Amino acid sequence: MRNTDYQLKQRLHGEGSITIRSGNYQLRWYDSRNRKSCSKTLPVNVGARQADETLDTIIRELKAGTYIPDSKQTLSRYIAEYITYKEKEQIIKQTSAEKYEKVNRLYIQNTPIGKKTLTDVTPQDIRVWYSDLPTTISTNTKLSVCYFLKGVFKRAVKESIIPKTPCVIILPNATKKNIEVLSDVEIKGLIKYLNTIDSVYKMPIMLSVFTGCRKGELLGLTWDNVDLENGTISVVDNLVYCRGHHGIDTPKTPSSRRNISISDDMIEILKEYKETQKLESLCTGVRNTHNLVVPSIQGGYLNLMSYTNTFHKILEDSGITTKHINVHGLRHSHLTLCARFMNPKEVSARAGHRSVVFTLNVYVKANQDLEKAGLVKFAELLAG
Repeated sequence: MRNTDYQLKQRLHGEGSITIRSGNYQLRWYDSRNRKSCSKTLPVNVGARQADETLDTIIRELKAGTYIPDSKQTLSRYIAEYITYKEKEQIIKQTSAEKYEKVNRLYIQNTPIGKKTLTDVTPQDIRVWYSDLPTTISTNTKLSVCYFLKGVFKRAVKESIIPKTPCVIILPNATKKNIEVLSDVEIKGLIKYLNTIDSVYKMPIMLSVFTGCRKGELLGLTWDNVDLENGTISVVDNLVYCRGHHGIDTPKTPSSRRNISISDDMIEILKEYKETQKLESLCTGVRNTHNLVVPSIQGGYLNLMSYTNTFHKILEDSGITTKHINVHGLRHSHLTLCARFMNPKEVSARAGHRSVVFTLNVYVKANQDLEKAGLVKFAELLAG
């Protein structure tokens, strides 16, 4: 539903006009360079404020001589405008916008379809483009790029720039990744090793093992969101690296905002760690700028990439060399362990997943040993 609080501004001569037709805002303006009247119908979900901003942009580009009609706009330029619109309207996060900009730059911008006029792209062009994608990228990456492109053309259809989408390519199924997790013995060995080292990365690894939080959730966690009396952590922030800077964003999805219970052992570890952190701050004079649970030595955010690289070194030093576990693998290890003792709904809530079905699809296969053990007990029950 549109926000009716905003009223369309009064426009002077030469600033175009905006009317509502069949529930959609319709923009009209005069292109003096090509000596013709132009119009554009916006999607039904576009409100008055965006209609004003869109027409203002068109008029500004006309005066600057940089305006390009939709009919002459290249696919790559339209994609850039599409990303800007979605980010500005907060339909996507900055991190997603950066990812899509990279997709456009690497796989579309300098290709024949990227340089082609949006209205001239055909299904055959899409098929040729897909077959020419680098063989070095995975099938899942190719699928991700294609789904993004489908969304771009879907918007172009809604805006009446093209009559129908040319992106009708039949795509292969995504390949499922095997989740590699640490065994009980390996987890115990890792914790034992962590207790012998003095590293700024020790606590986030420990927390990952005990909570299953994502790395951005842990590195963005503040003491304000840790309740040591009741033994809970509130996940409300997420540290991200976007466009050359670290900063706090909202968690990955709405369901990622959650409260997580922590064990008595972890509570005691955090209490001791918090006191040690205060003493170190007094001795060194380094202020914990954001009241972070795991700040850097300088008191700011830990570098996400440095954390990832150091984690691999710590894992190797702990004696775990036979498995290719990344930082996210600790989350998988924790949740796989939880799935042995909690019901799927509890595991899903702890993970911050959108649905229990997703949790089951990801972690049930990882617990086939548990299923076999259950069958043994079932057989013993019948035999007895």
